[in-house]
Amino acid sequence: PELFTRQLSRQDHYIHAKLLATDKGTVIGSHNYVKAGVTFGTAEIALYNRDSTFADTAIQTVERQLKKNAD
Repeated sequence: PELFTRQLSRQDHYIHAKLLATDKGTVIGSHNYVKAGVTFGTAEIALYNRDSTFADTAIQTVERQLKKNAD
C-alpha cells in the first residue's frame, strides 16, 4: 500500500503484479515477461521507475509480505 498511497481503491483487498527490482530501477506491472505474453498481444500495464529509493521500498514491501505470509 505505501507504494500506491491513495492510488488504490479501499475496496480492493490485493493487487496482482510482477516485480523486477535492482539498484538501477524497478519494473512493476501485470505483464507476463514471457514470449507468449508478447505474442498474444496481452493488454497489460507496467511501470518503469529509475529511482533507487522506489526499488528499495518495493523490495522491502515484498519481503514484509513474504514474511507475513510465512508466519
